Amino acid sequence: MPYNSPKGAIVRLLRRPGMWEQCQLWRKDGDHEPSELLDVEDFLAGDPDAPINDIYDGYGWRQFPAFLERWWYPRRRQVKDVAVTPGPVRQFVSLPCGLLVAINIDW
Repeated sequence: MPYNSPKGAIVRLLRRPGMWEQCQLWRKDGDHEPSELLDVEDFLAGDPDAPINDIYDGYGWRQFPAFLERWWYPRRRQVKDVAVTPGPVRQFVSLPCGLLVAINIDW
């Protein structure tokens, strides 16, 4: 069965001329530095009449955390997300690359 490594495919994709820049076109003012996760109250306090044209304009896009590890505690049967870097949790999309790959299933 043919197989293509996702990591290798992303590397090849980003090596294409202009592709890195193309992947960064969604960024607006204030999206070029690492930033903390956005509170829902702060998101809702923005312009209520601003159109949401794409996934990048929505609340969920900025809520993927970076630098977390998921730890499993078998005795307590509990899962906990633990920060692996000091300081506040950052938005994954605010990192220099900020490229997300997701698989969504609609049952």
